[in-house]
Amino acid sequence: MEEAENSQVILHYIDKLYEAMGKTIALAGRMLFLQTVLSLLLLSLSIGVITLEERVSMAGIGVKASLSVILTVGALGLTRLHGLFAFKPRHLLSV
Repeated sequence: MEEAENSQVILHYIDKLYEAMGKTIALAGRMLFLQTVLSLLLLSLSIGVITLEERVSMAGIGVKASLSVILTVGALGLTRLHGLFAFKPRHLLSV
C-alpha cells in the first residue's frame, strides 16, 4: 500500500512539473513577442521611419525626452527582458 501512495505522489509531482513547464513556455513565448515588437519599434525610431514629438502627454502628465534618451531606455529595457529568460536550467540540459 505504501508503494501505491509513493507512486501517486511521484505522479502528482510529475504532473505539477509538466504544468509548470507549460506555463514557463507560454510566458517565454509572450516575452519573445514583446522583445520582437520593442526591437522593431526601436529600430524604426533609430532609422527615422517613426518620428516622435519632443513633448509627449500621457494621462495629463507632459514628458519631454530626446530621441537618444528614448533609444537608451528602450535598449536597456530590451536587455532586461532578454536577461529574464537567458538561463538554461540544468534539468533541461540533460534531456
